[in-house]
Amino acid sequence: METIANRVIKIVEATGGNKSEFARKINLTPAYISKLDKQPDRIPSDRTIADICREFNVSETWLRTGDGEMFEKATNTLADKLAQEYRLDNLGRQIMAAYLELDENDRLAVGHLIQNLLIKQTTPVPDASGQAQAESDLAAEIAELKRQNQALAAEIAALKEEDAKMEAAAESSVWPSVSAGSRSPADIAKK
Repeated sequence: METIANRVIKIVEATGGNKSEFARKINLTPAYISKLDKQPDRIPSDRTIADICREFNVSETWLRTGDGEMFEKATNTLADKLAQEYRLDNLGRQIMAAYLELDENDRLAVGHLIQNLLIKQTTPVPDASGQAQAESDLAAEIAELKRQNQALAAEIAALKEEDAKMEAAAESSVWPSVSAGSRSPADIAKK
């Protein structure tokens, strides 16, 4: 039974027989193509199959199943030429063909839509440098708040020291005695 690997080798032969050139055109190594030749049960990835079909105009149905013709019918539309030149996959070719079939007004509308999408992509969003600036600003604010906190802590310490000195001075001074007995300066201060 013929396998996908066997059909890949048939394509190599049908396109000139040079495994190295064939592999280069689809971004594979010649060794991989040789493995397909020596290990016919090996199945290429979907991407490799798509690359072969696109690059060599091979029918994907034929490559996968053996049904139909090896090569797609040659078309010479502008979309096909552009797809081949720019190595577009089938979806890219379909998009290009659909765009080329639009009338002028619809092409303008699609153009405006794409421009708007591109503008949205290029609109500056907070990037690493913007974030770095915001972090720097925040760090400066935190440093200022710490400085203010230290200054307040120093003022509070100075006031406590002053209070302690006033209390000590009040206790050491002579206070007149009251009929009910003598009271401390702190008790008098509360009144």
